[in-house]
Amino acid sequence: MRKPTNYHNKQKKLNIQVIVSVLTLTLLAISAHAAPGSSLELSPSTDTGHLSEQIYSEVSGETENSVSASVLHEDPDPIQKIEQYVDIIYTAGGIGAAVLILIGYLHITSGNPEVTKKYIKGLPRIRIRKITGPEESGMEKGQDVQRIQENIKDAQKIQNIQENVRGVQNVQKNVQENSQENIQENIQENIKENSQEEFKAKRLRLLTALPVLGITIAELLIFSGRMGAAVWVHIGIVISLSLSDIFLKDPEVHRIYQALMLLPVLRLINLSMPIFFETTLYTFMFVYGPLAIPVIIIILHQRDSLEQIGITMKNFVPYMLIAVPLGFLLGFGEYLTIRSGYLIPDLTFVNLLKLTFIMVFFVGLVEELIFRSILQSRLEKSLSVREALLITSLMFGLMHSGYGTFQEILYTGFVGLIMGLAFYKTRSLPFIAVLHGFVNVFLFGILPHQLNILPGL
Repeated sequence: MRKPTNYHNKQKKLNIQVIVSVLTLTLLAISAHAAPGSSLELSPSTDTGHLSEQIYSEVSGETENSVSASVLHEDPDPIQKIEQYVDIIYTAGGIGAAVLILIGYLHITSGNPEVTKKYIKGLPRIRIRKITGPEESGMEKGQDVQRIQENIKDAQKIQNIQENVRGVQNVQKNVQENSQENIQENIQENIKENSQEEFKAKRLRLLTALPVLGITIAELLIFSGRMGAAVWVHIGIVISLSLSDIFLKDPEVHRIYQALMLLPVLRLINLSMPIFFETTLYTFMFVYGPLAIPVIIIILHQRDSLEQIGITMKNFVPYMLIAVPLGFLLGFGEYLTIRSGYLIPDLTFVNLLKLTFIMVFFVGLVEELIFRSILQSRLEKSLSVREALLITSLMFGLMHSGYGTFQEILYTGFVGLIMGLAFYKTRSLPFIAVLHGFVNVFLFGILPHQLNILPGL
């Protein structure tokens, strides 16, 4: 607050000094013409006749020393009077100019610049626009209107965003509420479905295990030499599986029972078939020939495609090249297990051709249709691959119980597992049928004749 006061005091002193200086200059200008004893008074000389010319030259050429030399004691002549009037006019003009300068200076220096600046900064913009002029204020008003409109649009956008945010929050709340309810419902439904599926799977496994257990008991009776009891058990299994359609309405169970039904039928035909020829080889045609009929009926009833049952010629030649040596290895192992006899009197080409034809197209083809194409494929769909391989290999081993050795059951079960894996990987029935046939060709034809020559074998 001290700076404005000092400024006003200094400004007042400066104004007083300027005023005194201007007045002094004015008085000096006036006194130069009016004082009678002025030092500018000219002495009389012989050049008085040329006084007017001297005065005119002094007035036009010198500003500060242009004083009238007509202040004489004589009466002025007309020329001197004109000169006096001219001096008076110059004097009045100087006084007027000094007054105007003083008034302008007072007007200019009357305000405080610092206070003015602060006041201008504190003024609102609208007042400044009014001061600056109507055109500029009009343009700025238009700009203000545009800014106001933009601000209104921005405010509307903000409101829309807030409404959208609220809507999203409401949706999230609804989704959370609904999701929680749906999650709970889905969990309950999944629990129910899982429990139902587990119950169905357990029920299916139980219903599958019952006929498997019955066939196992019947084959163990054959292994122990009780053929009569074994036949009655197999007959009961066939009747029970046939009547299961009345009590059970599950199609999966029906298809499994149709596949399992072929095993007791195979055993009953084998045990009940009379001997028509002295050569045992031809008996296989009368056993497996009639068995092919129910096999074909079941395949047509279950509507399996050719690819599903493995009837395909894909990679036929490579599979045939593998089947023969692999059949030799498996046949040699089985021969060392049971020491089987030969089914042909010698190894002539005709006898080998008969043996190969019967073992491949009757024994191998029909048994592999039963065990691999029908039973294993059906169990794979209903249960699992592991369970299908386990059950099929067990049944394949037990169906060889007629040899009377436990080692034969185990070995043929192992061979059945290898054939099951080969069928699962290749899905080629020709490959498995030829492999099975050549195992029997080496087991009942070539190996007994050749190895009997060697001592100790």
